[in-house]
Amino acid sequence: MVTAVYGVEHFVEVSGPQGVMFSGWVGEGEELGLATPEYIQLVQDTRLRFAGWRGIEGAQGPELRLVISDPLCVEAVYVRQHLLSVSSPVGAAGAGWYNEGSRAVVALPRTRRPTSSSGGG
Repeated sequence: MVTAVYGVEHFVEVSGPQGVMFSGWVGEGEELGLATPEYIQLVQDTRLRFAGWRGIEGAQGPELRLVISDPLCVEAVYVRQHLLSVSSPVGAAGAGWYNEGSRAVVALPRTRRPTSSSGGG
C-alpha cells in the first residue's frame, strides 16, 4: 500500500529597489532568512538608505528571518538621501546625508567686520 503525504507550502515573494530578492514556495513552519544592503549607492552624492519592510509587522533592520505560516509579499523600503557639503572662507565647514525632501539648516559663525581707523592730527 502506498500512502501519499502532503505538506503545506506558501508562496513568498520579497522584493526591493534592485528587483526580486526571493520568489518561491516555502514549506509551512520553515525559516527563511534574507538580507538587503543597508545602503545602495546610486551616484557619488546620492544613495538609498534602508528604512524598513513593508508587508510584515515587527521586522526591523536589513536582515530578515521569517518562520513561514502564510503567503507573503514583502518589500524592502528605502529612502533616497543626498550628500550636502558646505564650506566657507570664514571657517564653517561640514557634510552630512539628508533624506530627500528634508530641510537642512546651515549656520555660519558670526564674524566681526574690520573697522577702519582714521588718524587725524
